[in-house]
Amino acid sequence: MFFRLALDFAYISYVSPAFLRDPITPMTINFDIQRYLFSIVLLVVPALFVPQGKRDLSGIYFMTVMIFFYIPLTSMFGFNSQIAIGPILISLFAIAVSLIFIHFPFIPILPLARNGERRAIYISATGVLAFIAWSIYSGVIFHINLDLVQMYGFRESNSQLLDVGIWAYLGLWAEKIFNPLLFAIALYRRSPTMILLTLAVQFFFFAVTQHRIHLFTPILTYMIYLLYKRSITLSELYFYSAIALLAILATALYFNLDTPASLMIRRALYVGASVTIDWITHFKDAAKVYWTDRYLFGRTPTEYTGVDLPYFMGHVKSPDTPFAFSVGMVGAGYSQAGVLGVALYAGLLGLIVGFVNRLITRGLPAYIAAAILIGPLRTAWADSDLLTTLLSHGIIIAILILTLLGRIEELPGTAEAGNQAKPLPNS
Repeated sequence: MFFRLALDFAYISYVSPAFLRDPITPMTINFDIQRYLFSIVLLVVPALFVPQGKRDLSGIYFMTVMIFFYIPLTSMFGFNSQIAIGPILISLFAIAVSLIFIHFPFIPILPLARNGERRAIYISATGVLAFIAWSIYSGVIFHINLDLVQMYGFRESNSQLLDVGIWAYLGLWAEKIFNPLLFAIALYRRSPTMILLTLAVQFFFFAVTQHRIHLFTPILTYMIYLLYKRSITLSELYFYSAIALLAILATALYFNLDTPASLMIRRALYVGASVTIDWITHFKDAAKVYWTDRYLFGRTPTEYTGVDLPYFMGHVKSPDTPFAFSVGMVGAGYSQAGVLGVALYAGLLGLIVGFVNRLITRGLPAYIAAAILIGPLRTAWADSDLLTTLLSHGIIIAILILTLLGRIEELPGTAEAGNQAKPLPNS
């Protein structure tokens, strides 16, 4: 509730005034007191049943969903009486389905290997070094830009050089899985040299790709480290997140820092919710896609065959400006098969989280799992189609490398708070 109130204050004091007439994601206020109170009820409902512990991945998974997707969704709904209730109820349904499927052990689990930590480090370091070498070979290293105002122009040109064939996938895996895993292990092992190296690499990723998420990834990883290595509860983390939000807002308003405020408040918290509303609103009355946009499933041609859906929706929003209007799994699942598509995506992600939870009961540190999966899981809910997130954004790669990592020995005095599940012996 405190985080929601902090978010509401940010919405009325900065987000709506600054982006009221934004052509893509306008942040409108049509206030009605009954609607606002009803939005509070919708906020409380999932808090009654989502996990709140740190023993496995479930607690931080649903906290990610709440902070980066559902709470901003209820905030927008509360301030704009013209938003239909459908997208909120569908999102609430997705949360419930995901929670149910976490407890279904459908994905088989293999015995954990020995020397998993060393192998995981070697594989991750090789992936990182290969992408750095490709950045040099492709010439993108000569197009580094640190001016946030010119970011989008450099992002497009650099992407044309970097995202070629398999290198497009390797780059995302290096940026979102391999290096964050090395950083997480460095924190776990308290290795200053490894910490500095992985931070430098993460900044290099931002410089060559111009994607801001690479600057936030170490911050999120460190927050997860503090959460699991100290006696901080998830409730306290909500509180600290609200304080941080208010501090960022106050600093941005006082010093007139529009770009950082836009990135850290509007883009990180509200855009995913806004885009989800637009996708569900459009496909409520439009023909569903049923995955015919993907060549793998598009054997029977439809109006969506060969169509890039994010660019299709970008054309719907702004016919004169081609851009990708990407959405998270709720909007994407609904566009594919309505509520059934949402249930399919939410259930699949629940199965994946449940699989990781079973790895944790066998000795995988919950902190390591949370540290490298929090980014892709947030992407799945707020930014990208789930099938794209599984491969391109590295969820499958993360699961494989976590399975390889297995149980790692803790240093004296580094027992994980809240993660007391007794591990089974290594095979």
